[in-house]
Amino acid sequence: LAGLQQRLAEATAELERQRQEAAGWQPQEQEGGGTGTPQALLCPQHLTSELHTLRAQVEAATEAHERKANVLCEEVAAAAQVRDSALRDAEEARAQLELVVEAQAVGQWALLEAQREARESQEEREEQRRL
Repeated sequence: LAGLQQRLAEATAELERQRQEAAGWQPQEQEGGGTGTPQALLCPQHLTSELHTLRAQVEAATEAHERKANVLCEEVAAAAQVRDSALRDAEEARAQLELVVEAQAVGQWALLEAQREARESQEEREEQRRL
């Protein structure tokens, strides 16, 4: 795109220069020298046509870039949705894990308490047998 814009600027500058010189310029080819710039290349219609072609190329490239940018924006939006969904799933899993860990801690405490009560009961029975 930058290259096309550069070529467009150069063609525009050349067209303007040729327009300024067009009135007084005489091709050397007509005088028999054969070293002048071909008249067809300096013709304002040729330069205008080239300028229009370059503009069309710049517009086509710009439109192609805009389409690609739109596609990329859509892909970014889709990726953001996937990321957000994954973050929600991860947060839900983290919350469930916290509940499981808490339930496990409660279960361990209950087991330890039951073991303590069983030990105390066993000790009481052994104490009563001794008496």
